[in-house]
Amino acid sequence: MSAHSSFQRRDFLRFLLGPSLAAMLLLVMLQELLGAGTTWLVIRVARDITEAHVTAGDFVWIVVTQTFSYLAGAASWIYAERTGFTAFGKYLLHFARSNRFRTALLGDAPARESTEPFLTNEGFRVCFDLMYDLQFYLRLFFNIVFNAAVLGMEIDGGLPLAYVLAFALLVILQWTLRKPLAAAYLHNQRMTNRMMARTYNAWDNIFSGNRYNFRLWHGDLRDRLGAALNAQIRAILAREGWSAISGIIALIIVLAATAWVAVHESGNIALLVALAATLPRQIEMTLDMHQLTAGMTDLLAIWTRIKGICEHMQPAGEERIEERIDFGRLVLKTGDREERCGSLAETLRVVFAEPTGLVSVRGGNGAGKSTLLVALRGGPAQLDRNLVFLSEFSAG
Repeated sequence: MSAHSSFQRRDFLRFLLGPSLAAMLLLVMLQELLGAGTTWLVIRVARDITEAHVTAGDFVWIVVTQTFSYLAGAASWIYAERTGFTAFGKYLLHFARSNRFRTALLGDAPARESTEPFLTNEGFRVCFDLMYDLQFYLRLFFNIVFNAAVLGMEIDGGLPLAYVLAFALLVILQWTLRKPLAAAYLHNQRMTNRMMARTYNAWDNIFSGNRYNFRLWHGDLRDRLGAALNAQIRAILAREGWSAISGIIALIIVLAATAWVAVHESGNIALLVALAATLPRQIEMTLDMHQLTAGMTDLLAIWTRIKGICEHMQPAGEERIEERIDFGRLVLKTGDREERCGSLAETLRVVFAEPTGLVSVRGGNGAGKSTLLVALRGGPAQLDRNLVFLSEFSAG
C-alpha cells in the first residue's frame, strides 16, 4: 500500500537528535559512574574491615554517592520524555509537509486504513518505546563497563575479560538470530495495525442500528483480533526464550571467572573479603548483561517497526484513484443534458466544457461519486473551481 519513499530509518532517528538527548546521555553516564564509585567504596570498606580501620565516614560516603546516582537517574528520565515528545512532533510535521498537497488521498480508504495507525498510535509508541529502551539499556551498558573496570583494577584483571567474553558471545548469537526475530516482530506489527485499523469504524458500526453491517464488522474484528494475538504470542516466545538462554550463558561465564579468582587467591584474605562483598554486584551485573542482550532484541523489534513508519511516510493511492471509480454507473448532468464518461479524462472534458453553472454527479451507492470529486479536486479542475461547481446526488 505504500509508495516508494526516500525517507529511511536513519532519517527517522534524526528526529531524536537535540539538546534533550545529549542531556539524557550525560546524566545516564553520570548515574552509572557514581554507581561504580559505590562499588569502589564497598571494596575499600571490605579491605578496611580486614585491617580493622573501618569508620562510619566510609558508610556515609557510600550513601552520598549512591544518592547522587539515583538523582542523576531520575533526572535522565525527564530528558528522555522531552526527547520522545519532540521526536513525535517532528515526525508528524514531516508527514504533513510531505503529503499536504496530495488531496486525492482524502477518499482513499485502503491507503488511509494502512497509514492512519502510524499517525494516531504506532508512531507515538515507537518514539517512546525507543527512548525508554535507549535510556534503560544505555544505563545497563555503562553500569557493566564502569563496574567491570573497578573490579579489574581493585580485585583481578581477569574479571573484565570474563564480561567481555560473555558479551561478545551473546552478541554473536544475537546476530545469528536477528532474521527470524525480525520476521516475528514485523509480522506482529502488521497484525496489530490490521486489528487497530478495524477499530476506527467501530463507532459507526455499533451505533448505526444496521445489524447486518454490525455482524460483518464484528466477524472481521474477531478474525483480526485472533491473528494479532497469535502474532503477539509468537513474538513474545521468541524474545523470552532467547533472553533465558542469554542469561544462563552470562551467569556461567562470569561466576566461573569469579570462582577461579577465589581459588587462585585463596591465601589473600583482604581480596577474598572484597570479592565476597562485591559478589551481589557481580550477580546483578550478569542480570544486567542478560537484560542488555534481551534489549538488543527489543531494539531490533523497534528498528523493524521504524521500517514500517518509513514505508508509510508517503502513502500510495493517488495513482490508483481512477481504478476505484465505476464510470459505467455514473452520470454527469448539465442542465437537461446527461452524459456518461468512461475515464477521468473524459469527465474533465465535460466539466471544463461548462465555464459556469452546475455539473451534477449522479450514481448509486458505491459507484465512486465521492472518489470522483476527490480526483477532480486533486487534478486540473482545482485551478478553475471558482467557475465549476460539482454537487453529489445519490440515486437510491
